[in-house]
Amino acid sequence: MKIKVLFDYVAIIITLCFVKDPIKVLIEAKRVLKNYGKVIVGIIDKDSFLGRFYQRKKSLFYKQVHFLGVKEVTDLLKMSGFSRIAYYQTIYKFPNKIDLVERPKKGFGRGGFVAITGIKRGKGD
Repeated sequence: MKIKVLFDYVAIIITLCFVKDPIKVLIEAKRVLKNYGKVIVGIIDKDSFLGRFYQRKKSLFYKQVHFLGVKEVTDLLKMSGFSRIAYYQTIYKFPNKIDLVERPKKGFGRGGFVAITGIKRGKGD
């Protein structure tokens, strides 16, 4: 007898920029989620001050990264069948300049790190 385990959420943090086929990763996340489960994708937004900084770095580590922007991740989530996309951002200064915990804010465009969430539709949606 095969038991199928489904999850309430899947967190994919600073990962999509390192994989060859990010849509495959998102489709697999959707497969293991319960109906109305949530995927949480964390990225350094390539269009942010922090994303631009890391893209200019000349290290072996950053040569392997394909930085993604919020619009790209949103499109990938929609293509993978997720809906009700929401955004939260944080990191408003370079990490070496942060002296207090920064509160996340809704939206994107100012913070260097963006958490993008999507919901797996239930049957009949």
